[in-house]
Amino acid sequence: MGTTHSAGATPADSVGRAVVASAATALCPAVPQGEVRDLAGALYPHLVGTKYLTMFDNAGITTRRLARPVSWYAEPHSQTERFALAVEVGADRAHHAAASALGAAGVDAADVDAVVVASSTVVRTPGLDVALVDSLGLRSDVRRVTIGSFASLGGAAALALGADLVAAGHRTVLVVACEMNSFMFTPGDDSPGALAPMALFSDGAAAVVLTGAGDPNGLRIVGTHAQLVPDSLGVMGFDVNDDGLAWRLAPNVPEVAAAHDCALRVGVNCGSVDPTKKDQFAPDDSLGPMLASALEHCELLDSIGFTRYCVSLKDSDPQKVIEVNRRFATQRPDVPLHLGVTEAGMPPDGIIKTRIAFEQLISRGIGDTVRVSLTVSNADKPQEIAAANAILADIAVGRVRSVVDYGLSTLNIISCPSCSRVEN
Repeated sequence: MGTTHSAGATPADSVGRAVVASAATALCPAVPQGEVRDLAGALYPHLVGTKYLTMFDNAGITTRRLARPVSWYAEPHSQTERFALAVEVGADRAHHAAASALGAAGVDAADVDAVVVASSTVVRTPGLDVALVDSLGLRSDVRRVTIGSFASLGGAAALALGADLVAAGHRTVLVVACEMNSFMFTPGDDSPGALAPMALFSDGAAAVVLTGAGDPNGLRIVGTHAQLVPDSLGVMGFDVNDDGLAWRLAPNVPEVAAAHDCALRVGVNCGSVDPTKKDQFAPDDSLGPMLASALEHCELLDSIGFTRYCVSLKDSDPQKVIEVNRRFATQRPDVPLHLGVTEAGMPPDGIIKTRIAFEQLISRGIGDTVRVSLTVSNADKPQEIAAANAILADIAVGRVRSVVDYGLSTLNIISCPSCSRVEN
């Protein structure tokens, strides 16, 4: 079986109000995505121009975090060497992330009651939890829990488990997630399962300190939820081969989703459009490739009989969001649309941009779900929900404000919505 984990508002599975006292990261050195793409092109010249290498650009990632220089990955390395480096670098990054989180929270290591560590790519026994006890000076009787089979879901699963431990009476819980994905790459493997992690993932660690008390207005975990999808054991995960671990990315995700009445979202972002689609349109036409890509993915899902999906077409320019969603709704009025202005920026500008797009689209009956994306600190993320509610309430009573041109010829400031590419 496969599993999904989340930490968020789930009333049915509510837990004690665990407070996020602090969060910190310890990432490996930054490397331009273009250098990694060029390495892949040099290693696999037969794949240049195919969808397997265009994913490096489609991902919309400009900077990667790698434990070693790019040139290191061009050479073969034994499984023993790679696993040993993953342990060495992983332990160092986990320590620095945890130490930073404890320092930011003002918590002494001796006051930590439990530590939860998640990692699928740092393979060692004893585990990272024991290494952290030694390096941080945690108590010898600290409760230790390790999670080693969740891959990219490990951080969410660890955070949920940490919240459960707070609810069970542990006053302070340290949660650490650490992955050394690049050491899983082997130059001789040109399978999609090997190339996708090479194009997407980074090396580093993150840590969170959870407590049972703190700022009443701070970020709290109000619920956790986990659900297994039957018969999905082979969909995603790791396989063991002669070179170590290899990512498994099965192509039958829509079929699995359909079998269990799950929904999918087709997301097309202005910053990650398929380059092959861009080549089919004029250089100054940014909307044509987005629309074509969305329609193509819809046709693919339709062809296999999967209809439980929605589409998201986002840009940082509200006028482009309006136009591309209007065009899509004209051609595929049967498909639900998720609306949003990506990288909208900080309030109030980010709210104004989003309001313009929402007012013009929702007033025309276009749009089914919405997201307001603002660059704010984690503690202020509820502003996104408040802004969305205010905009929708105004539209409902006909109180719209976007009657003037937003100024397409003026400077448009874009800013990431506090995701993993922003350090708060």
